[in-house]
Amino acid sequence: MEVKRDKMLRSYFILKKMPISKLFVLMSLIFVLFLLVSCSSTENQCNADSDCVPVVCCHADSAVNKKFAPDCQRTLCTTECVANTLDCGQGIIKCIENTCQIKFLEE
Repeated sequence: MEVKRDKMLRSYFILKKMPISKLFVLMSLIFVLFLLVSCSSTENQCNADSDCVPVVCCHADSAVNKKFAPDCQRTLCTTECVANTLDCGQGIIKCIENTCQIKFLEE
């Protein structure tokens, strides 16, 4: 327990002796790194087309990894063909550059 306390005290004094500008830069880098790690989404990451499904049950305009698929068992969709969605064969779901995406088909 004493060793842990000594390490903590040494760390504190190292930071205390550091110039404010260096400390600010260090803390800023740590914060930015934290944001990058916490904001990276795995919801749309994939390795193959089969990893991807529509993001919503009806009129989907994007895709997610099947682990994050919505539960559509009790969902009724209209037969409307909404523009820029998967409706009526306007697009297909693909894994492009390890990201689930919709590839819209040209008419």
